[in-house]
Amino acid sequence: MTIKHTWVSDELLHTQYIGHVTGEDMLNAAHEVGADPRMEHIRYVIGDWLQVGEAEITADHVRELAAYIFALSKSYPRVKNASLVANYESGVARATLYDVLSEDSPWEMATFGKYEDAIAWFGLIDTKQPPADNTQ
Repeated sequence: MTIKHTWVSDELLHTQYIGHVTGEDMLNAAHEVGADPRMEHIRYVIGDWLQVGEAEITADHVRELAAYIFALSKSYPRVKNASLVANYESGVARATLYDVLSEDSPWEMATFGKYEDAIAWFGLIDTKQPPADNTQ
């Protein structure tokens, strides 16, 4: 399992899920970001699932994530959250469930197939993916 958080700027966080990811991994990564003091300045979050090889994530994990994000959104309400998902059935299903469970969140949420589409939705100019050496 590899989950990489790239703080692209003060306002943009890009989290990549790579290889084999479990629901526990996903939840731990969310809690890690939520506890980071840089979250106070974040306006845009990309949850990038394009490089997932295998995901052991149940609907209960997605429900728990949505509940955590809902609570986090109360402290940081001005965030746009984009999910990047390749066009495969289980990934699209997870993203759809997450979107439905998060409907009442103050965060704006959308799902895309490409990084550049998420950046355009955010209204940002730079459409290039961040260099790998920015990860922390």
